[in-house]
Amino acid sequence: MTLILMLPVLIALLLQSGDKVLLPASPDALTPSERARLEGETDIEARVKLYEAVSTRHLRAAEEHVKTEEFEKLPPQLRAWADVISASRVDAEKHISRKKKSRALIRYEIHLRKAIGDVRALKIKLPSEIEAALLSWIEKAEEARTKFVEILFPS
Repeated sequence: MTLILMLPVLIALLLQSGDKVLLPASPDALTPSERARLEGETDIEARVKLYEAVSTRHLRAAEEHVKTEEFEKLPPQLRAWADVISASRVDAEKHISRKKKSRALIRYEIHLRKAIGDVRALKIKLPSEIEAALLSWIEKAEEARTKFVEILFPS
């Protein structure tokens, strides 16, 4: 009898968890395997961990472009990375519970804070024509990081 009464609640929960994940618009933002894992993952904690891994990959690629002086590859890399960060912000806003603190989101926010510092440190090694792309990325990353802090610590 109680199972019949719980059925509408269970159906609502299943339908709610079936929301499609907003993927980054840039085709270079995710590898095919990352895209498949993100589309197939229903747990927000696991998706946040994946966003962190993707962000780490983009950070290392950006650092490598600067190290090898392939500056022309940096603006598209930063745009793709910014798309990932923006998509992760939207996903977190929509799906992270504000009642309990997400450990994955805490780690991702810390990662972003460190990545912002690392990217700012790259600025002195870059030609001035790359500066606009760098500043745009920093602005988007700071915006997402601030939103994560608001989700974690609502006022």
